[in-house]
Amino acid sequence: MIQSKISADILAESNHSQCSFSTSSYSAAPTLPERPDQIPNVRFEYHLEIACSDESRRAMLRYGFALKGQEVELTTSPQNQYSTEYGTRYTYYTAYNDPKRIMAFNDLSPLGVSVPHPIQVKPIGSGFVREAFIPVQPAIQVGDHLGLPTEGYIYHFHQARLVQEYHLMPGGSGSFYATLSRHEKLNQARGCPCAHDALLVFWKIGCRDVHNQHLLYLKKPITRAQLDALNETWLDKHAVRLDLQALLAITREPVVLRTLEQRAERAPKNAAETLHTVQRIPGTNRRESWLEIAVRYGLSAKELLDLNPQYHANPMALKIGDELTIQSQKSDSQQETLIGLPPRAPQTYNHPLNSYYAHQASYLDGTTMKAINSRALVRKDIPVVRLNRLG
Repeated sequence: MIQSKISADILAESNHSQCSFSTSSYSAAPTLPERPDQIPNVRFEYHLEIACSDESRRAMLRYGFALKGQEVELTTSPQNQYSTEYGTRYTYYTAYNDPKRIMAFNDLSPLGVSVPHPIQVKPIGSGFVREAFIPVQPAIQVGDHLGLPTEGYIYHFHQARLVQEYHLMPGGSGSFYATLSRHEKLNQARGCPCAHDALLVFWKIGCRDVHNQHLLYLKKPITRAQLDALNETWLDKHAVRLDLQALLAITREPVVLRTLEQRAERAPKNAAETLHTVQRIPGTNRRESWLEIAVRYGLSAKELLDLNPQYHANPMALKIGDELTIQSQKSDSQQETLIGLPPRAPQTYNHPLNSYYAHQASYLDGTTMKAINSRALVRKDIPVVRLNRLG
């Protein structure tokens, strides 16, 4: 279902014929597809922009937009793409100028970030870009580090109305999927089958900047009562209000030169870091499995069991509240934890290449926040946005 209520200020059509937000710094795009014979009788075009490279879109979002018109014309993917000042412009060609829909993912299960009203295509060569989106990578601050949440939910709101709910996937990867929940009806069933490491927020709809957007992180799914009582004042306190210009500017800031992977401190483990208390999996009566616990500490299930020989006879005897040894006394006395600081202290909007750091453990300070301890976990043109702080 397409998001049904987006305020009139972003749906209003501009009366100015040059409402495209392209600037003089944009290079002129070709006016015809390279192989116009591939699409018979094409006369119209539609442009959409995403503020990152196509490579980053495919790596982190793993979906695109589909253009759907009247029944005689198939739903289409973009036929051309061009690099722009901020990212990538996608061009769709069509033979008919009837009102169409532009939908995130596809027309059968569109995401809430789909364009909320019919769009009008223009004659080929017009070059109008009326809709645009910005990708962001959500993070939580723990102490001096940003981490990727691995459990819970992320919510995207516009004018205090739910646009999209995302559910963090089991396994500790930090990836998430879009559910079918919308403001009118909550439904936590999985929608898009893609696993996302970043999400899209509105940049422009009908050539106008889309303000009053928030991103919210919750450990448990939002309820109908909470959603009905929610307002922008509450969101300003508990979520992050998105600043579009700050999002666009942060990835253009200088990347700080690192010195030997940024000075790392070696800190001895304390007693709390050698034990793990078995937890209940949220929303269930099931405890964490041996494998789920082991992965958190960079162990195999067998290695974890060998550190806890009292369970050799019956591993299934493990129950909620039990304490497991996760580090042997011998290795604890010989090893130290390598902890590095990011080149820049965390802030609301962060350049991705200034956000990762050396961190030997997979998770931050005994939390379920995945350490951003590798350059491979971020993309240089997708900003890392701090949704909340722990501790």
